[in-house]
Amino acid sequence: PTIIKNPQQVDYGQQLEIETPDANDIKSVAFIRPSATTHCLNPEQRYVGLEFEKKNDNTLLAKVPANRNVLPPGYYMLFIINELEIPCIAPFIKVIL
Repeated sequence: PTIIKNPQQVDYGQQLEIETPDANDIKSVAFIRPSATTHCLNPEQRYVGLEFEKKNDNTLLAKVPANRNVLPPGYYMLFIINELEIPCIAPFIKVIL
């Protein structure tokens, strides 16, 4: 799948609009926080699945969680995954306060 357009930043509880020609084939949408390894630990990496719906054949609407404990502010990779479990090339999005 391919993401054509997405916002550069989002806020908590906001609808995230994702433009993709593959909207009909998307199985899941997720944020993955990049890792930050130190002293053999990786305290930063996390996967946050997003609820989403198809707006039309070219657009998905995903709900950004409102809980800051689930989704701490910062940069995340945005993934859309199709029915064959193939992910897109992920753009970075900033979750702001």
